[in-house]
Amino acid sequence: MTEGALVGQGNATLLAVVQQLDPIFCDFTQTSADLLALKKAGTAQKPATLLLDDGTAYPGAGRILFSEASVDATTGMVSLRAEFPNPQHELLPGMFARVRVVQAIQENAVTVPQRAVTRAASGMGSLLLVDDANHAQVRTVQTGEAIGDRWVITEGLKGGERVMMEGHLKTRPGALVVPSPFVAASQMPGAH
Repeated sequence: MTEGALVGQGNATLLAVVQQLDPIFCDFTQTSADLLALKKAGTAQKPATLLLDDGTAYPGAGRILFSEASVDATTGMVSLRAEFPNPQHELLPGMFARVRVVQAIQENAVTVPQRAVTRAASGMGSLLLVDDANHAQVRTVQTGEAIGDRWVITEGLKGGERVMMEGHLKTRPGALVVPSPFVAASQMPGAH
């Protein structure tokens, strides 16, 4: 406001904004189910990572402040707050960022590329394995969550088994196959 201006007539007039920059707070939302999973996992003691608008990770690790949690009754979403150190004042109020929090760690998880799993009409997943005698075998698997382009296999597969990535339509169970290491098209020489 300029000196001598009339303020506060009918509406409150904002005269000053006080903002804390170090540490700085980042508000984000989760479902109430995710909040319960975070609390059960003891994630309050684990660091939160901040991903900036350009996709890079902010170098300082943050922590979740559960005391600030509140539920929006209309959506069921929980507003959470994470605190991050900001000594260089790189983060500013109003910036867009994403918070990544570890909800759980699954030890010795088995993952396969999504392209290896085929689905039946019932929704069950299956894949072709190559046994020790180089014969194709069908295996029914239970998939968990997707991580990038991979499925976490919760049942039906153990570490070290060989999974067929290509040739599903040309191969039948019990057929002799000539396995070779899988190379993605993007990793082949001359690929762009």
